[in-house]
Amino acid sequence: MEEQEKMDLSRYRMSRAERLLSTARRVRQFGDFDSVIDRVYFCVFHSMGAVFALDTDYKRRAAVFGRFKQEYINTGVFDSDFGEIFRKVARMRKRSEFEDFYICTQAETEELIRDAARFLEAVRAYLETQRGVSFPN
Repeated sequence: MEEQEKMDLSRYRMSRAERLLSTARRVRQFGDFDSVIDRVYFCVFHSMGAVFALDTDYKRRAAVFGRFKQEYINTGVFDSDFGEIFRKVARMRKRSEFEDFYICTQAETEELIRDAARFLEAVRAYLETQRGVSFPN
């Protein structure tokens, strides 16, 4: 893949992550907290994918999460608390999907949205300042 195509793919994935976060905020207003968890999970996934679009691209979620931790969290490129964010999101998504009586609270979903927004901003800043990806205003 050519360099410009990689940049375009990275921008596309960031745009998708931003749309997912926006959707999470909207469905939260209706009390659909399971959908909030799902949208936040994929927001984090696609923002990680935006980073990997520039290097070795991974498609499977487990590979994306594992490699991001290894290549970007463990090396200090991103703060270690971002590792906890995606662990928490993944844990809550699994519980909401597979546990019959798991109920996520409004406060928990609001925290997830705040965390995802911080994660998204950190990835965007990294892409802009460290990788030369430009985003439209």
